[in-house]
Amino acid sequence: MKLIVCLDERGGMEFNKRRQSRDSRLIEDMLMLTEPSVLYISEYSKLLFPDNERVTVTDDTTFFMKESAEDYYFMEKKLPDLKSYPISELIIYHWNRHYPSDVWFDLDLSLFELCEIKDFEGSSHEKITREVFKKK
Repeated sequence: MKLIVCLDERGGMEFNKRRQSRDSRLIEDMLMLTEPSVLYISEYSKLLFPDNERVTVTDDTTFFMKESAEDYYFMEKKLPDLKSYPISELIIYHWNRHYPSDVWFDLDLSLFELCEIKDFEGSSHEKITREVFKKK
């Protein structure tokens, strides 16, 4: 399974109970990157992906153990015990800002190797950085 998250410069996932990921160009990049695989999202993320046939909504975290290693999951809200999931690849979208976050990403990045970095201009941010990590 390949995990996708959006973080600020300090590793924050949410700020003031709001998502980090509401940027239309980021969503376009994510859909392009995950093509042709299935992209799983939670009900919370559904409004970001209107009517896309490759996007599947699920709030059942047991699917992590069942789905293909080629499938992706976009996580906006932190899942419990993330270390126990079989994550083969990690995609992190970083903002070039600090937000007053109240939820942080805590997966140990030393378990992964950085393989790719790409910067692009978002619709709401001057610079968004996409980093792709593979499990060591």
